[in-house]
Amino acid sequence: MRELLKSICAGDDDEVIECQTGWEAVRAHELHHPDWVLMDLSLPELDGIKAIEIIRAHHPHARIVVVTERPESAYGEQARQAGACEYVNKEELLRLPEILAQR
Repeated sequence: MRELLKSICAGDDDEVIECQTGWEAVRAHELHHPDWVLMDLSLPELDGIKAIEIIRAHHPHARIVVVTERPESAYGEQARQAGACEYVNKEELLRLPEILAQR
Protein backbone atom coordinates (compact mmCIF):
# COMPACT_ATOMS: atom_id res chain seq x y z
CA MET A 1 0.00 0.00 0.00
CA ARG A 2 2.83 2.41 0.82
CA GLU A 3 4.39 1.85 -2.62
CA LEU A 4 1.05 2.58 -4.25
CA LEU A 5 0.63 5.77 -2.21
CA LYS A 6 4.11 6.93 -3.21
CA SER A 7 3.39 6.31 -6.87
CA ILE A 8 0.13 8.27 -6.67
CA CYS A 9 1.26 11.17 -4.47
CA ALA A 10 5.00 11.70 -4.62
CA GLY A 11 6.99 13.32 -7.38
CA ASP A 12 10.59 12.52 -8.26
CA ASP A 13 11.91 15.29 -6.02
CA ASP A 14 9.68 14.52 -3.03
CA GLU A 15 11.13 12.89 0.05
CA VAL A 16 8.90 10.18 1.48
CA ILE A 17 9.32 8.86 5.01
CA GLU A 18 7.54 5.59 5.71
CA CYS A 19 6.45 4.44 9.14
CA GLN A 20 5.02 1.15 10.33
CA THR A 21 3.63 2.18 13.72
CA GLY A 22 1.86 5.15 15.21
CA TRP A 23 4.85 5.93 17.43
CA GLU A 24 7.17 5.88 14.41
CA ALA A 25 4.87 8.41 12.71
CA VAL A 26 4.95 10.70 15.75
CA ARG A 27 8.76 10.52 15.95
CA ALA A 28 9.18 10.99 12.19
CA HIS A 29 6.98 14.07 12.25
CA GLU A 30 9.01 15.53 15.10
CA LEU A 31 12.27 14.95 13.22
CA HIS A 32 11.27 15.88 9.68
CA HIS A 33 8.26 18.26 9.90
CA PRO A 34 6.75 16.99 6.64
CA ASP A 35 4.41 19.01 4.45
CA TRP A 36 1.83 16.21 4.65
CA VAL A 37 1.12 13.11 6.70
CA LEU A 38 -0.90 10.23 5.27
CA MET A 39 -2.11 8.27 8.29
CA ASP A 40 -3.86 4.94 8.52
CA LEU A 41 -6.08 4.33 11.54
CA SER A 42 -5.07 0.70 11.99
CA LEU A 43 -1.51 0.92 13.30
CA PRO A 44 0.34 -1.19 15.85
CA GLU A 45 1.53 0.22 19.19
CA LEU A 46 -0.41 3.49 18.84
CA ASP A 47 -3.51 3.77 16.67
CA GLY A 48 -3.86 6.46 14.03
CA ILE A 49 -6.33 8.60 16.01
CA LYS A 50 -3.97 8.84 18.98
CA ALA A 51 -1.00 9.49 16.69
CA ILE A 52 -2.91 12.34 15.03
CA GLU A 53 -3.77 13.82 18.42
CA ILE A 54 -0.14 13.73 19.55
CA ILE A 55 1.20 15.22 16.32
CA ARG A 56 -1.37 18.02 16.32
CA ALA A 57 -0.77 18.75 20.03
CA HIS A 58 2.87 19.52 19.23
CA HIS A 59 2.33 20.87 15.71
CA PRO A 60 -1.12 22.49 15.44
CA HIS A 61 -0.69 23.27 11.75
CA ALA A 62 0.30 19.73 10.72
CA ARG A 63 -1.64 18.61 7.66
CA ILE A 64 -2.84 15.05 8.13
CA VAL A 65 -4.95 13.00 5.73
CA VAL A 66 -6.42 9.74 6.96
CA VAL A 67 -6.09 6.97 4.37
CA THR A 68 -7.83 3.84 5.60
CA GLU A 69 -10.17 0.95 4.88
CA ARG A 70 -12.41 1.92 7.80
CA PRO A 71 -15.70 3.57 6.83
CA GLU A 72 -15.86 7.33 7.13
CA SER A 73 -19.35 7.07 8.58
CA ALA A 74 -17.89 5.28 11.61
CA TYR A 75 -14.52 7.05 12.01
CA GLY A 76 -14.52 10.28 10.00
CA GLU A 77 -15.77 12.58 12.74
CA GLN A 78 -13.39 11.07 15.29
CA ALA A 79 -10.46 11.54 12.90
CA ARG A 80 -11.40 15.16 12.21
CA GLN A 81 -11.79 15.90 15.91
CA ALA A 82 -8.30 14.45 16.45
CA GLY A 83 -6.98 16.87 13.81
CA ALA A 84 -7.18 15.19 10.40
CA CYS A 85 -8.04 17.60 7.60
CA GLU A 86 -9.30 14.93 5.17
CA TYR A 87 -10.51 11.32 5.24
CA VAL A 88 -9.95 9.08 2.22
CA ASN A 89 -11.03 5.48 1.93
CA LYS A 90 -8.54 3.21 0.19
CA GLU A 91 -11.03 2.75 -2.66
CA GLU A 92 -10.73 6.50 -3.36
CA LEU A 93 -6.95 6.87 -3.53
CA LEU A 94 -7.08 8.81 -6.77
CA ARG A 95 -8.53 11.75 -4.78
CA LEU A 96 -5.21 12.18 -2.96
CA PRO A 97 -3.26 14.20 -5.56
CA GLU A 98 -6.11 16.70 -5.76
CA ILE A 99 -6.32 16.98 -1.96
CA LEU A 100 -2.56 17.46 -1.60
CA ALA A 101 -2.48 20.07 -4.38
CA GLN A 102 -5.31 22.21 -2.95
CA ARG A 103 -3.83 22.94 0.43
